[in-house]
Amino acid sequence: MRNYFGIVGIAVLSLLSCRKDIPSSHPLFRVPYIDVLRLPGDWNIVAKIPTIVNRSTTLETANFELFSDYSMKIHWKSEKNGENGFHWNFRVSPSAVGESSVWSVAPFWPLSFNLQVTEFSADYSWFVLASADRRYVWIFSREKVMAPLLLDGLVAQLKAMGFDVDAIVRL
Repeated sequence: MRNYFGIVGIAVLSLLSCRKDIPSSHPLFRVPYIDVLRLPGDWNIVAKIPTIVNRSTTLETANFELFSDYSMKIHWKSEKNGENGFHWNFRVSPSAVGESSVWSVAPFWPLSFNLQVTEFSADYSWFVLASADRRYVWIFSREKVMAPLLLDGLVAQLKAMGFDVDAIVRL
């Protein structure tokens, strides 16, 4: 019985530690504003620093659905070598009024964390979403394939921001 409580305690501490942002010497740059009305629809993840959940996926897509309170539901799908992987629905909310580029993401209770939009195109054909601790990043595109020159430029910007670009996986 004591082992059970120890395992549960470690699991709870692990989940709680996911909520904390690891401070860095320089705050992560984020865009001051993003028009969330232009985000609904289908997106392709063309590059990422993967999480433990999506380390081995070979294709990822996300469908954004906007609600009247400006929160969004994201249906995230993945594949691994042509076979269905995980499917997740989670809620994304601007973390504060007027903070449309900082999102509070809740994949499931009690887990919640903040992600920041660090770059986006003027025509909303792509954007970059990242964790403030620089451990994770996702590059979203409306197209399945992003122009190599553009993708290389975004990766160079991420390197300048302090991301480990050797960990980036291109899909």
